[in-house]
Amino acid sequence: MRVQRIVTGDIAENSYIVDNAEEAVVIDPGADYEKLRAAVGALPCVAVLLTHAHYDHIGVAARFRQAGAKVYLHANDEKLLKENGHLAALFGETLETFTPDVLLHGGETLSFCGTRFSVLSTPGHTDGSVCYLAENILFAGDTIFRLSVGRTDFPSGDAQKLLDSLHRVIFALPPDCRILPGHGEETTVRFEKENNPYA
Repeated sequence: MRVQRIVTGDIAENSYIVDNAEEAVVIDPGADYEKLRAAVGALPCVAVLLTHAHYDHIGVAARFRQAGAKVYLHANDEKLLKENGHLAALFGETLETFTPDVLLHGGETLSFCGTRFSVLSTPGHTDGSVCYLAENILFAGDTIFRLSVGRTDFPSGDAQKLLDSLHRVIFALPPDCRILPGHGEETTVRFEKENNPYA
């Protein structure tokens, strides 16, 4: 399994491409479709895994869907797509709308690129926020950052739920688990448990 981080959009969102010799998936394609597509290369992109439904994480999901990828999103964030809870208009952006192909509920195991992706429900940043655990890597979206956490003042955000997700789910992972967040540099479970002010 190979992982590439591609920084996209005006607020430097981390999109991740996971691939092997046969196929690729894109996690949180926020913007810059051509840049992401070029990084995928000749491999088929079979899935788009969304950690939550804010515009800076889903901005070009529709483009990948049109090209044949299935889009995965937690069921509790589907409403954000329908009610402008994706925040695009708030930040002066437009969003090409789409319908998720698969609605997640947490607890699923998905298989792509010869790897199992465990879907971890981590509400707080949004009610439908999830993280994807693949091998020893956690694709964390905006649930946790290096030395910080995602904000909870947007629609369906909940500070207490986020703290619960942090302690019940993320800090229960192995200490050497790598955390690849939606913004900023990667970190580890051990470092965040020892240093994050929300720990």
